[in-house]
Amino acid sequence: MITDLAKGFKKFILVLNTGGPIDLSGLDLVKNILVLSQLGVNTSKALVDIIIDYPTIGDFGDDNDTHYKEGVYVGYRYFDTENANVMFPFCFGLGYTDFKFDIIYANLKILVGFAKTKELKPSKKTTLKLSFKLSDFASYDTKTVTYILDKGSYIVRIGNSSRNTKPCGNIIVKSRINVIKVANKMGQPEFKDYVPKGQRKKEDLKLVKKFTLDPSSIKQKVVKYNKKFEIAKAVKEMTDEEIAKIVIGSYEDSDKDPFGAAGAAGGTSKVAGLEPILFSDGPADLRISKDYYTDESGNHPIDNPNASLFEFFPDFIKAFLGGNNEAPENAEVLHQYTTAIPIGTALAQTWNKEFTEMAILLVLKWNYLKLIYCSLLP
Repeated sequence: MITDLAKGFKKFILVLNTGGPIDLSGLDLVKNILVLSQLGVNTSKALVDIIIDYPTIGDFGDDNDTHYKEGVYVGYRYFDTENANVMFPFCFGLGYTDFKFDIIYANLKILVGFAKTKELKPSKKTTLKLSFKLSDFASYDTKTVTYILDKGSYIVRIGNSSRNTKPCGNIIVKSRINVIKVANKMGQPEFKDYVPKGQRKKEDLKLVKKFTLDPSSIKQKVVKYNKKFEIAKAVKEMTDEEIAKIVIGSYEDSDKDPFGAAGAAGGTSKVAGLEPILFSDGPADLRISKDYYTDESGNHPIDNPNASLFEFFPDFIKAFLGGNNEAPENAEVLHQYTTAIPIGTALAQTWNKEFTEMAILLVLKWNYLKLIYCSLLP
């Protein structure tokens, strides 16, 4: 249907208001694709045109267990390492600005990250300065349980997407450097991480300026694990079943007698006289009911969080989720409002650290006001 619509109209745009990857194969003829990416209350005011996909490695969604074999090779790390031909590279986006990369050589600084231009008027220019600390290149050596900079060349690249870069520096590390010494406290997984074959293209680096790293400039850090925690007497006296209920939450009758913030996504069970801990699912601010009433047994949501989607569900799904609750005739109906912010994917696509920090602090404030201790933040 999408291709038929694209062919039938001179002006056509495909809008994706989604929170995850979408398979766009077969839609090459669609010239305009807009990824809204669930932007919260300001969805209509923001325009985003970047999409990120993930490798289909491992067994995500397995009923019994999930092995995250992809390790660090997700998103652009996978596609660029495998040199896969993708429609939308990481950072790709349509715009009205042309970028030129002129290399300005300078000493290394102890910063790492990216830079975002201010809003530029037509024909205006700006200069960005990027710096990093080389220790962020450290990789994890499982044999020595250490983050290291191995011997070799580290090519520094600059660009505006993962597929549009140019080398701007070649840092030579003549011998292995230990960056952080840690300890493996979590045991070994039952599977091996996926390791891509790698199809790196050869390129001429003769004109790229070389830097030789002074090993003494990076001091090895050692993480100490000597902090001790005292287990409360009440916890020591709990049974394994009681501890399990606290860990997995109040999965029993969680939809019949909610407590705390009405309509919160979940909470720990009332066990051994301990106060329950409330959880909020998110992902963009608190997922709680807008309307609720209170009686002697606690708070009760009136509206169904899925009400807006309810009419599209099959009957058996409606029966499983349950319909909207109604308040008793004489009950006082209370209201609570929060702010829907962009999901994590959309926040990352803004490349705006200040805005992202503001959005997260907003959710933390709502958590504090609603006495919710754990929340799925962006």
